[in-house]
Amino acid sequence: MLKKSLITLVLAAITLFSIHVNAQCKSREITKGCKKNLESYKYSGAAVTDIVIENKPKKYDVEFTAYQGQKYRLIFCSSGNVDGLQLNIFDKPKTIKSRKKVYDNSQGIEGNFWVFEPAKPGNYFVEYEVPAANNETTNKQACVVLIVGYQNQK
Repeated sequence: MLKKSLITLVLAAITLFSIHVNAQCKSREITKGCKKNLESYKYSGAAVTDIVIENKPKKYDVEFTAYQGQKYRLIFCSSGNVDGLQLNIFDKPKTIKSRKKVYDNSQGIEGNFWVFEPAKPGNYFVEYEVPAANNETTNKQACVVLIVGYQNQK
């Protein structure tokens, strides 16, 4: 009986923790709000990166492939809980020293989102840099949603 109660208590704690974590990132709402920025591009999908702001800086990586014969528009939307988020896009993975940065968000934010349109087909490596937390933001939850749109080229 004690074992069953303990298991129930642990499952309830995990469920409550999961609800708390997921409540910080309403990815469906963010996606819905940012999809309009695709303009004439067709929606292809979205990738959500959950972020925890800790006492030390952290990096998160996402890879994207642009196929020949299509033109892409990538929209990056933040849950708004990440002050100082740095977005960098590279032409090669971080294991290759000769990689080049093809985009960063220091070029400015357009509303609550950033836009990147790959110039050519290939693999692109997205890196989110999250600064260390200050006392008020330790272990804060956030997310970045990458929305992919495409057009067929003639």
